[in-house]
Order: sequence, then C-alpha cells, then structure tokens
Amino acid sequence: MFALHMYQRLAEGSGYDRDLTRWARNTWRRTTRAMGGFWTADFVISGASALLLQNLYSTMIGKRVIESSYGVTTWEGEIVGLSLTLNGVTHEQSMDYELWHNKVKVQYTYPSAQDIEQGVLAYVSPGGDPGFQDTLQDFTDWETLGAGESVYQIEIQNDDGTTCSGYLGEATTTLNADDSIWIFKDRGRGLAGLNGTTVAKTPLTYVVSDIDNASTQKETAWSEDVASSDIYGESGYIEVLPEECYAAAAEATRDRRLVTTHSRAASPPGAYPQMNHRAAAISYPSRARGTCSR
Repeated sequence: MFALHMYQRLAEGSGYDRDLTRWARNTWRRTTRAMGGFWTADFVISGASALLLQNLYSTMIGKRVIESSYGVTTWEGEIVGLSLTLNGVTHEQSMDYELWHNKVKVQYTYPSAQDIEQGVLAYVSPGGDPGFQDTLQDFTDWETLGAGESVYQIEIQNDDGTTCSGYLGEATTTLNADDSIWIFKDRGRGLAGLNGTTVAKTPLTYVVSDIDNASTQKETAWSEDVASSDIYGESGYIEVLPEECYAAAAEATRDRRLVTTHSRAASPPGAYPQMNHRAAAISYPSRARGTCSR
C-alpha cells in the first residue's frame, strides 16, 4: 500500500497541499535508478469534475509529489509537465527549459552597412572641398559635426571596378537638401579628400558604415519575469540571431520570446514535458509528469 501526497513548491514554503492517492492510485507509475535514486513518474487523474481538473491544471505545475509507504518516503519529485483534456481538446504545460524561459537575452551582430545608394551619385566639391553626392540621400543621419573623430565611413565602388573610401564630416547641399557630404582621408578629419582616386571616375554604389560597431557582436541586457523566477527558479535562455540587426530589434526579439514561451511554465499543445529535478537534495535528475483527463 502506498499514499501519494502533493506539497507546495519549495519557494512557497513546501506546505502540504492535498492527497492525490484516490485519483492517481491506479495510474501512478514511477522509476528509480541505482545511481541517482528517484527518476521519473507519471499519473492520470480521471473521474473528477471539470472544475477540479481545471483547478489542478492551473496550480499543480512545479509542486512536489511524495509517495510514501507505511510512513517511509519511497519516491519524491516535482511536477514538471501537465496535460488537460476537456471536450476533446488537450492543453499542456511544461517546465522543459527548451520550451519555457523566465530570463532571456539576445546576442546579435550589428549591421555592417548603415545605408546604401538611393539616387544619382557623383563626386562633388562643395565649397571647393572634396565631397560626395547622392541626389536622394539625406546625409544628416551619417554626418559628424564639430570636434572629434568621424563616426561613419564610406566606401564607394566605381563603374570600372576601382574603389575609394573616406570618413564622413558635415552634410551639405548640392541639389537637394543635405544630399551631399564632405569626406576626409583620416578619421580625425584633418585632411580633406578620399583615399583612392576619383579622377575620371563614375561612382556606381556605396556603403556607409558605423566605424566602431559595424559587424561587431553585441548582446542585450537580460529581461526577466521576476515573479516566475521567485516561484520556479531561473530558467535562463540566450538566443543568437543569425541576421544583422540593431539593438531595438534584438530587444524586441528578447521580449517577444519571454512572452511567447510562457515564462510561467506554460507551453504550446503537443510539447513533451521534461525538466531536471529540483525538489530533493540528490545529484541526478528526477522527473514527474502528470496527465489530467476526463
């Protein structure tokens, strides 16, 4: 004979919750290992009211289950997965680290190019100094004003396959507002001009890039559902984006993952629930899976 009792989560004090014996006696299955002890378990609750099943489904995840026989604990673990079937529809929750996270950050690559050609290109000399024009560009986004080093650089490819480059200074107007920009050979903007020849050259394409950040690896700060972490412990996840993006896009991806992966241990239907055991002071994982059906 055995009894099956459920207790509150460790973070909530481990107090007694309820007796599951009469519902799970005939379906309770569990395993142990010679090295690791308590291992896996599962059970089915049936014959209960829909209201009770929904209440259990909403509150059981993360709680501890203890099997005892004549006062001796014979198995102990944590409920890490639940499925509830009502009216033919199955809902599932899981504490599988691959399916839910309550702490997320994103690693990404800063864009290699800030901008490219928009209109008709030409080498120009605004005010007599070397410059560059794109009739449909607004270079104020990429200019550097005042003292200090240039923030952006430009690389221009000519129609004969040659290239030239330089560091961007102040935007100016040739045809349309701020459609041109002064260019310097050095980042400190001490010597006007481009590196490479522009004589008898026709610019075909160009790329503006952020000197310090282009193609560098970045990461966002962590975003955390603290309430979930306090109850279930931290489940951290680092997502690596394969495409280039800016910080705002990476942060949006991070926040979306934190929400859509259900930081309170919920998962999409069809997910298989698993998780490392955290309830007992043992060195090997112990898992429990509960299935509620009607």
